[in-house]
Amino acid sequence: MGPIAPTSGEPTAPPGNRYDPVGNDPLAAIRAINALASPESSALLVLVNFHRFINSPEVIQAIPALANVFFIGLGQLIQGRLLQAFFFFMMSVSSGVACLIGIGFIMLPIVWVWSILDAARYVPPRPH
Repeated sequence: MGPIAPTSGEPTAPPGNRYDPVGNDPLAAIRAINALASPESSALLVLVNFHRFINSPEVIQAIPALANVFFIGLGQLIQGRLLQAFFFFMMSVSSGVACLIGIGFIMLPIVWVWSILDAARYVPPRPH
């Protein structure tokens, strides 16, 4: 099968792949990833600071909050807040140890929800 004829002056693309050669579409890299891989190999797409291109604070806040659901402190670590990540991790460990004497069953859910809310409500500082 030959190349697809361009529409409205766009360069040609492989069948089924849409992309924006000018760079106006931040999702163009994701759409074009299949064109980078071959049947014999793989392609890896690293999206550094991708959230800045889609201008969505919900994405910035939702991913760390979801990470904290599975591992307390991981959301703060994703956000680059090492001290807070260590704090929440140590709080979860101490709550787990306190479960042996009974009070940890109250502390652990509180620390867990607190870490999720902390990651969800954090707004990173804007670069100047």
